[in-house]
Amino acid sequence: MARLAPLSYLQKLILVLLACTHLPLALLLLAATAGMFDAFALETGHLLLGLAGTLLSAGLAGVVVEQMLRPVTLTAQALEAYALEGRTVQLPTHYDDAAGHMMRDASGLLAELDDLRRGPENYDAASELPNRAFLSRFIAELAHAGVGFRVRMVRIMGLEGSVRPGVASALLHTLAETLEQDDAARTIARIDDRTLALVELTREGEATPASLQRPIDAFVRDAEDVAPQVHAGEALFPRHGSDAEGLLAAAAATLVPVSGAVAAPALSGTDAHHDTADLDRDLRRAVTDGDFRLFLQPVVATRTERIVSAEALLRWNRPLIGNVPPSRFIPLLEKAGMIDEVGRWVLTAACRAIKVCDAAGLPQLQIAVNVSARELRNPGLLRQIRDVLAFEGVAPNRIELEMTESSAAEDLTRSRALFVGLRDLGVGVAIDDFGTGQGGLAYLKALPFSKLKIDREFVAGVDRRRDCQAICQSAIALAGGFDIDVVAEGVETAAEAARLRTFGCTQLQGFRFGRPMPAVDFPAFALHGT
Repeated sequence: MARLAPLSYLQKLILVLLACTHLPLALLLLAATAGMFDAFALETGHLLLGLAGTLLSAGLAGVVVEQMLRPVTLTAQALEAYALEGRTVQLPTHYDDAAGHMMRDASGLLAELDDLRRGPENYDAASELPNRAFLSRFIAELAHAGVGFRVRMVRIMGLEGSVRPGVASALLHTLAETLEQDDAARTIARIDDRTLALVELTREGEATPASLQRPIDAFVRDAEDVAPQVHAGEALFPRHGSDAEGLLAAAAATLVPVSGAVAAPALSGTDAHHDTADLDRDLRRAVTDGDFRLFLQPVVATRTERIVSAEALLRWNRPLIGNVPPSRFIPLLEKAGMIDEVGRWVLTAACRAIKVCDAAGLPQLQIAVNVSARELRNPGLLRQIRDVLAFEGVAPNRIELEMTESSAAEDLTRSRALFVGLRDLGVGVAIDDFGTGQGGLAYLKALPFSKLKIDREFVAGVDRRRDCQAICQSAIALAGGFDIDVVAEGVETAAEAARLRTFGCTQLQGFRFGRPMPAVDFPAFALHGT
């Protein structure tokens, strides 16, 4: 029926009905014209010919209508197969009328539904990485196509009993991003909350595969608070296995340390439970026993490299244990509902540090205080800030609040109300870790903030890496469009600082200009560099 185009589907149906209903009359007219019947047999002949024409037209109409309804029937069968069996059926594409358009639309809709249905099966919701099920299908497709490839396994070790599962997953996500930036051609999948699998295509006569040392070293350096240890192994298809399970098992058997600090002895399940309970108990005591310490890290003006502000960082010196990484105790504070109380302590300590700096003769410095997503949900946060500033006698413009773009974009209505309140109060607002969130850029227009901080992930190697240069230049241009300052975090070398200076970055922060130090030591460092 496709040959009847360009008639519409309705026009075709009308044409078929007209032809079939007039077929008996056409046969009778033909017979009379040809003189097929004499007068005696005319009446009987007319009846028989009319009956034959009617039967013939009915049969023809049935065949033609069935063909015309075939697109509808096939579409219905495809929808039923998907609804009952979850099976997609490929619909024909050669129909070019309204029925053909319906089939193409239905086929596209089924494909979209199938992608949505299979999404949770193929990807890990928390990390947004392909999962083990996806990896198995991907490897099966490569094997079927006869493509050469290797499977590498990368596992974070030494975290058992030392960090919460959420922190471990975040570390794994960071590791995956670092490995992807090192080689965008590799396919990375999440095996569990400590393990990644990397699939890399190979060619005959290929030299030794690229080392993972550099990206893993970069990851370990950035995660120094947790001090992870990373092991890696690899397996080749088909030498070491023919499917995903065999190749993963072979890669796991070759795991060796690649980089990282020596890990503390792993805790068994029971020991880990008691350690977490003891940690929670000591953390509650730290709030009242004064075990928390405020550290400050300097921020300098790019052109002069003179200190213009500082970031407040919370540290915990756990009795009999020593310093505990923030990545370990901050999530516990949030879980235990103590983060608001500790946040107030940090703000108070920052205000007192400002007064100490003023007494030491430093120029009026601003101190930035980090605010967690949990604190942003506190409806009394603005009142708490106002009360602390009034009680400590510190001008609001001496304090800046830092929050990640993800937490700021979580609830734009709530964040905007808070940001407007802070602006009216005179407190600055900085978007921290810019470029790492998942909320898009709509929040930039909706929220009145005063500073952007480029995450150190994009600053490391900015003097030589074109991708980092492009991201930093874009962020700096964006900040310029909003007429606000931009701070590059994690600056470690003179070359990085020089490149950021040419880009127009206004402020720099990192080990090159000073490591985090106790607040009591900050005035002397700022005045004399000691």
